Amino acid sequence: MGEHVRHAGRDSLAGWFTDTPSTGWTDPTGQLTHWLFALGDTLAINTLRTLAVVAQRPADRSRALADDRYRTACLLETMRLWPTTTLLARETRREIRWPGGGLVPAGTQVLIASTYQHRDPDGLEHPDTFAPDAAGSPPFVHFGGGRQICPGISLAELTGTAILRVALEHTLAVTAPRLPEDEPLPHMLDFFGIRVAVA
Repeated sequence: MGEHVRHAGRDSLAGWFTDTPSTGWTDPTGQLTHWLFALGDTLAINTLRTLAVVAQRPADRSRALADDRYRTACLLETMRLWPTTTLLARETRREIRWPGGGLVPAGTQVLIASTYQHRDPDGLEHPDTFAPDAAGSPPFVHFGGGRQICPGISLAELTGTAILRVALEHTLAVTAPRLPEDEPLPHMLDFFGIRVAVA
């Protein structure tokens, strides 16, 4: 990876690294594998799942084709419903007292189950429904949060939205598990079961 970056053209993403401010805490070259994974795996899965949902909803499909913001909202809503990162590991920075009286000391390792948090029936009006107009509101953590928030949020949204537009413009048919509008959506959507025919 380091060799590629050293010889990258100035007009490439890797070529921009030479002008990127860097300290002892940053290693742009070391982040490449994460970016390749995020854009090549998780974003591809999220975009494919979004295509599977909107292909079954003509009104959402038409609106997503016509509106960049709505298309991004569809992508974010799919990430809420079926996050590719199902658990986030964090460490408490201060002591936390739960409403029931339990105490979590500072420095405790905790796991955040995004699959539950994103569908919390006590915190969301429509936890098991595809509702793009509500996408992006807290407490969704598909990009993490705080100091460990994903630095590529804007790139992921831009890339996913652009890919989704092209896919919607050129898709002839999508074969996917049935995702009815009038029933709670399943808690798992197997992306291996999605097939797309494009023009």
